[in-house]
Amino acid sequence: MEFSITMPVQGSQFQYTGQSLFSSSFLYSLLVVFPLTLLLCLLAVNRGAWSGAVEEEAHAQSAEHPLALCDPIESPPIALTEKNNDPWEPNWFILPAVINVYPKLESERLIRKYFNPGMRLLAPGSDNVRTVSSLRDDHLLWVPDFAVGRVLSPNWALYLHFGYSGGTVRTKANDRSLLLLPLRTDFEIFRSSAYLGLCIDGFPWGIPEPRRYKGIRDHLRHTKPFFGFRLTQNYAGYKVKAKAQLSPLPKFLNFQQRENWWVTTLNLNIGADIPINERNVFVLNGGYNFSFHRAYDFNGVAITAGWKHYF
Repeated sequence: MEFSITMPVQGSQFQYTGQSLFSSSFLYSLLVVFPLTLLLCLLAVNRGAWSGAVEEEAHAQSAEHPLALCDPIESPPIALTEKNNDPWEPNWFILPAVINVYPKLESERLIRKYFNPGMRLLAPGSDNVRTVSSLRDDHLLWVPDFAVGRVLSPNWALYLHFGYSGGTVRTKANDRSLLLLPLRTDFEIFRSSAYLGLCIDGFPWGIPEPRRYKGIRDHLRHTKPFFGFRLTQNYAGYKVKAKAQLSPLPKFLNFQQRENWWVTTLNLNIGADIPINERNVFVLNGGYNFSFHRAYDFNGVAITAGWKHYF
């Protein structure tokens, strides 16, 4: 039995047509459709329960073995996990040193040629006055030097060096003259040099290996020879004072002279780096200074001893 319901909805009509609950289709639904639907529902519920059990079991396993259900962890690249064992390589360095110089100082020959013989003419027992060349002859001219540099490659090093030296040599004497009067002399000479230069050293067999050394033989066996060039600008100074009198007479000599020069020198040398440990090297070299101005004064041998420290 069919029924029809008509409802007004906002000016129109909504109509739904269905079947009566007492028709034969109801019995079909009750006997066939409903049992099938119930069976499907039971199967769905059973499937959900089984899935839940599997999930609970999986959680239980994960609790016992936290990494069991995780994806395998990829090990990081070897470059990130292994410690970098590469040896330390020298780079920047400082080089404090002392230079034993032997300049010609030919201009001081005038003192030996005129002043000393003149004073000895008045007082035969008088001694020669001492000058800077006297210190040179006694191996006493030592110049402090400091350098900062960088290793460019295993065979080359470049650095900047600078320093200053200056001093006065004074000789005072009181000798009996031929005139039976005391001859009093006072001779003073001052020399100075401030300099700045660029240096390059070449190591045909490389620089010393930065490592620990055992025993003197190990140090000497790994000594590395080098050749070097030094182009240096010097500001040199010179001042001399000479006084003489036959006391109590007035001074018959009162002389003073002062000069300064810019002097460029080129030093060619050979030497060796003797390794001490990873960061320290003893440096020894010998060479010759060639001056482009006043070569008769500033040309000469130079011997250097220094301590190179890498950082």
